[in-house]
Amino acid sequence: MTIRAKLYAAIVLTILGPLATTTDVTIVAITGGYEVTRTTGSWLTDGWSVGRQVLISGEAATKSWHVSEITATVLTLEGTATDTITGGLTGSKTFSTAGGIAGYASGNVDANLGPVEGGARVLVRLNKTGGSVDESIQIGTRTVEVKFAANEGNVFEVSLSDLTLNIGDFVTVEGNVAFSNGMFAGTVS
Repeated sequence: MTIRAKLYAAIVLTILGPLATTTDVTIVAITGGYEVTRTTGSWLTDGWSVGRQVLISGEAATKSWHVSEITATVLTLEGTATDTITGGLTGSKTFSTAGGIAGYASGNVDANLGPVEGGARVLVRLNKTGGSVDESIQIGTRTVEVKFAANEGNVFEVSLSDLTLNIGDFVTVEGNVAFSNGMFAGTVS
């Protein structure tokens, strides 16, 4: 019995480290969230970016906002209708985020295990940041985007497309299969 396997893959990961910034701010309610203006320093220099999940000192731990826009001095936060800031709108506050890892791996796999052979294009997507991700990574001369929407803050997905499986020239399975957060989906012929 001969066992052969080939895998060609590209892996792209971005690691968002935890952040904590304590600064004097003025917070103003806007439609769908808040604008947080700091009096000194820079949100950008401190490492904040669009898509980060934010906890604010003095607020319930169940409340969280995500950064929808950012400049050096203004952080625009979006939340749900129940995520209202109740601990005061001015003064010293600590803004924190847990960070996490996000990225994907894609490639082709071909395997021959004696009478069983098959192949597929494989895509694995992972986001464990708790929020949206919008990062650009420079690899040589190519810019690769790692993007996840706000509702994809905790994602683990594996998809096999153009899947072929041949068992002893007796059974052949072809199609597409996906596994996403505990659920299977696909089309097989």
